[in-house]
This record gives sequence, structure tokens and C-alpha cells, in this order.
Amino acid sequence: MGKHTLSSRLAENVLGGREFRHYMCQVEERPDHEDPDYGDGHGTHVIGTIAAVDNETAAAINWAVDNGAHIISISLGWPANHTKLYEACKNAYNQGALLIAAAGNDNGSVCYPAAYDSVIAVGAVYPNDTRWEWSNFGPGLEFVSPGFDIYSTHLNEGYANMTGTSMAVPHVTAVAALIWSSKIDPDYDFGEWPGIWENIEVRQKLRHLALDLGPAGRDNEYGYGLINGWATIQRPLGDINMDYKVDMKDLGFVARYFGAHWPPPNPTDYNLAIADITIDNKVDLTDMGIVARNFGKIDP
Repeated sequence: MGKHTLSSRLAENVLGGREFRHYMCQVEERPDHEDPDYGDGHGTHVIGTIAAVDNETAAAINWAVDNGAHIISISLGWPANHTKLYEACKNAYNQGALLIAAAGNDNGSVCYPAAYDSVIAVGAVYPNDTRWEWSNFGPGLEFVSPGFDIYSTHLNEGYANMTGTSMAVPHVTAVAALIWSSKIDPDYDFGEWPGIWENIEVRQKLRHLALDLGPAGRDNEYGYGLINGWATIQRPLGDINMDYKVDMKDLGFVARYFGAHWPPPNPTDYNLAIADITIDNKVDLTDMGIVARNFGKIDP
């Protein structure tokens, strides 16, 4: 660890105890907001993925919006609606924040606040991209991401593996932050403010880039699909060698590895990994089609 402790490294992303350099807020279900873990390490584990902070629920959401947070990550949930929580989420979304919450771990309906239209509901999948058996599902589910046996920071300057939809949320939060911190994508610049990202635009791009799982299209077990962080750094989509244009080099790269496939979760060859645009453990016609469809595009 060197001279910097784990806790001090996490604290580097926090200003004044509650303001975030990357404009993200992490909301946790704990009775004492001065104690982000309350003994079980849950808060530290989630924070370790996105370096955010703990707080009280509706009050934390209101505070985050008032202090300029663009993305609010919520790793908690209840089976019943709460009026103050509903109003806090609706107000935050209407003011431009993107809210991302855990779908819940009951193998049942998506819990609140994830079930609100103003909130992105996230379920968990195993490393083989199948739904974790306790991950909640239903019409309100929007995305899934890795949530089984996730390795991250824990208590006493340590690390630990944890499982749950809470562990899936920060992956989506991080991908949303990658999009929001990037140059505006003209294909998604349809909001009220031209030239800058808005929450509805980031949400739409997340949906478009997600890897479809289960039945074709949006479904109740996987939502729009598996969150895809690799695709967000391709400008434009299909620029797998990241030279700001989709050209013969990209097409040739996919063609060279066409037909390759491997067991989940990861390929052993880096070249296979970047040729697999859809991160579905194979290089196939879908990957080729993305490059072909965007052939000739350049980064504006």
C-alpha cells in the first residue's frame, strides 16, 4: 500500500466529507451517517468500486442534487414505496441527475427506489452472464452487471468478496460516469442543452450499448442487458483500435479473429478481448456488423 492507507486513498475522492470530485454520490442504508459500514463492510465494499460516500437516504439524494452531483448511486432498497423517497428521486431526475439503484436480492419484484421511473434499476449476474438466482427482476429492471463474488475494499484496510445487486450498481455508475465525462456524442445530443451530456442522453446511450441477454430486446430478467464499459470508450462505436475513426484497420482486426470463442468470463488473449465489441465471449457477425455499420465514421 505504500505510505497511503486504503481509507486515505478512498478519501482522496471526497471533498469536505460530502462533495465528490467526480460528482457522484453513494447512498447507503445505515442508521448513523458517520459510520458508512455499521459493522458489515457493505459501504466500504461499494465505495471501493466508485470511491463515493455514505449518507441518509432521501436527505442524501436532496443534498447530492443541491451540491451538483450528476450521478447518484443507491445501494439499498425496500419492498414498499415511500412518498418522501419518491419525491426526492423525481426531483433529482428532473433537475438533471442520473439515479442508479440496486434492484434487490429477494428473487422477486424490483424494490424501491429502483422501481421508480426516475431511477435506473440494476440486477446482478454471474460471471457467465446468467442472472444471479436472488437478483430481483420484472418490468422495472433496466440493466444487469457483475454482482457475484465481487472483490473490493473492505473493513480494516482490507479487501473481500461480496455478492448482491449492491455490488452490481457501482459498475453501472462507473460506465455512466465514463460517458458523462467524455466528449458529447452527436448521436445522443437530443436534450435541452446542445453540446453537453444530460441524464436522459447518458441513459439512452447506456441502453443502446448494453449487451442483449435472454430473449431478444428488453426482457424482465436482464432489462436492456449487460452494461458494456468497453463500448463507451470507442469513439465512434466500432473504433476498436481507438484512433478516432472506423476504418479498414478495425474491420481487419475483427476479421482476423472472426470465429474465435472462449469460456466465460475472460479471454486469455488481449486481442480477442478488444475484437469482441459486444463482450459476449466470441468474435462474430454482431461485432463485424458494428464495424461495418459505422465504417467511415470519425470522432467529431
